[in-house]
Amino acid sequence: MSKHLLKEITSKIGSGATPTGGKGAYKGGDYSLIRSQNVLDMSFLREGLVYINDEQAKKLDGVKVESGDVLFNITGDSICRCCIVPDDILPARVNQHVAIIRPKSVNSAYLMYYLQYLKPYLMSICGNGSSRNALTKDSLEKLEIEISPFSNSIAEILSSLDKKIINNKRITSELESFAKTIYDYWFLQFEFPNEEGKPYKSSGGKVIWCEELKREIPEGWEVSTLKNMYEIKRGISYSSKDIESGEGIPMINLACIDINRNYRDGELKYYNRKNAPILDEGDMLIATTDLTRNADIVGCPIITPYDGNKYTYSMDLARIDINCPTLSKWYVYSTLRTESYHNYIKKWASGTNVLHLNLDGMNWYTILIPDIAVQKTYAGIIEPIVKKQSLLIKENRELSSLRDFLLPMLMNGQVTFKDN
Repeated sequence: MSKHLLKEITSKIGSGATPTGGKGAYKGGDYSLIRSQNVLDMSFLREGLVYINDEQAKKLDGVKVESGDVLFNITGDSICRCCIVPDDILPARVNQHVAIIRPKSVNSAYLMYYLQYLKPYLMSICGNGSSRNALTKDSLEKLEIEISPFSNSIAEILSSLDKKIINNKRITSELESFAKTIYDYWFLQFEFPNEEGKPYKSSGGKVIWCEELKREIPEGWEVSTLKNMYEIKRGISYSSKDIESGEGIPMINLACIDINRNYRDGELKYYNRKNAPILDEGDMLIATTDLTRNADIVGCPIITPYDGNKYTYSMDLARIDINCPTLSKWYVYSTLRTESYHNYIKKWASGTNVLHLNLDGMNWYTILIPDIAVQKTYAGIIEPIVKKQSLLIKENRELSSLRDFLLPMLMNGQVTFKDN
């Protein structure tokens, strides 16, 4: 191992600035503006990425991001998170909460992983600013980095795990897009397969005017509100003592739903009492509260993972059981994931600091009820997609655990390499 100060092995360490004017300052354009929320531990989050125009980017030319740059959060609750910038979001700039660390004599991936290895130490030296934790440029420059003679091999091993994780996420996202396309094609354009396997509407399938929906629908399909078509069961109320041990049954909670209203792994709490209701794989849950105060996720559904685990669920969620013989759970699940439904249901949420959903809103949602045979065929496509997504999420959890197990051992020399 050779030891170097970070400033000795880099050509740049510096952060940027945020255009003034709040959200309205992001005028759009060809330049990504990377903020701390985009920088995760060893991965980059594209959700919430904003864009600036040529004039704004020129003012930030001093923090131009280049391929291979390591992004490092230097302030706030996400301090010390770091990742390598993805090439496909370039050209880019960073704001004042993100530092660019540009390696000149060390593998970018190795440096990123080494900074992750140092995270416990870095968290311990964060100075307290006026309102948030912060790391100064000086403290970063003076960081001591140990470079292994096997740095490239170490980076390759860890990167291979992260590449698999990224690929699994891509597949999961593509499966979601595929499912949405099928739903739109079948139930909005009415091109579900007819008895001959041909697209219904374009093959001459009969449609009639529906006054309730103000549009044409296939003949024989019905329209109704959801009232009396489902049962709802609220999750468990808990105190901090019920989850403080970190042991017990995993509890799906509000943090398990991302801003795209998808299930998010790794945000579980663990409930340590014995009175927890147990979910079955494939149970449908909806968010009944929203901490963001803008109703991004309130009322939206997720599916209990098909991963062999037993889960319970928190008071911020409710289980929805369809009890109507003319409605398929998978059709209802997909319908509740549409923007049309979301724009409707979020109006039933109110509150000052936390939005709470009035569940009566679901009763009065008007839903198109397709022929049950069509719904069952659709369910036969969608359920395997959701199961596959669950398996990919489970695999990513295992890959992340393996990576996090190997990382310190590779960096501190517990795992060594044979010379060729």
